[in-house]
Formats: sequence, C-alpha cells, structure tokens
Amino acid sequence: MAMHHDRREVLDYLEKHDASPEERRQTWRWVRQDHDLSDNPWFLYDDSGWPMDYISALRMVNELEKLTH
Repeated sequence: MAMHHDRREVLDYLEKHDASPEERRQTWRWVRQDHDLSDNPWFLYDDSGWPMDYISALRMVNELEKLTH
C-alpha cells in the first residue's frame, strides 16, 4: 500500500514530537492506512482552523479521555 510519507519523513515527525512507543505504533498504523500526518481521524482543528497533526490530536484525545474517566 502506498503511503503519503516516506519512512524518513515519518521517523523525523516522530522524533520531532518526542513520540512514545504507543504513539509511534499508532502513527505508523495511521500512515500505513494511507493517511496524512497533518490530519487526524477525530476531526480536531487548531486555533487557526487547520486540522491538527496526528500526534497532537492523539494527545488531546488521550487527555480528554483521562478527564472523563
């Protein structure tokens, strides 16, 4: 399956975001499903109205889940 990002780009992204092992696993799954790192499956947007990148959105979702449990 083709990916929007090459391996080096994904590794740089993960390093830039200091991704945890679980975040790395979920990010690789996201890009292998042919999704873009600059988007997210939760339809979360930043203050400027652009989609949040995958890890930023994932972290927000995880924080919200902690608050509700």
